[in-house]
Amino acid sequence: MKAIGKGGYQLTPEGKLVLLMMACEIPLVIVFASLGQPKIGLGVCVCSAALIFPMWRTWSLHRNAWYWLVAAISVLIQVPLVFYIPWTNRAFRGAILFVATLDCLAIWGCYKLAEKLTRRDRGSDAPN
Repeated sequence: MKAIGKGGYQLTPEGKLVLLMMACEIPLVIVFASLGQPKIGLGVCVCSAALIFPMWRTWSLHRNAWYWLVAAISVLIQVPLVFYIPWTNRAFRGAILFVATLDCLAIWGCYKLAEKLTRRDRGSDAPN
């Protein structure tokens, strides 16, 4: 938070992102915990964070159809990660951050690749 004026505070964009991620993840964890599947809730929490961060960083491109196509494909790729990674295995906990970081970077790379391809296509349509 940034201090503004006399005792007032304003959230930075990063603070808003953290609040958004918490608002998205906490209900998911509660739902899966109430269904007796807390390990799936943890997996959904980590994978949703890996989805939200690249989407936030590339939000200026959200008016393009390919943006939402990449988002949908990214969500589909997350499903096997949620169900097949042993999220509650204590020996694996150190690697969760590594897996989440790789996942986030892969999704971000997909957004950047799609952006680069569409910009290149638009450049080839320009008259000479």
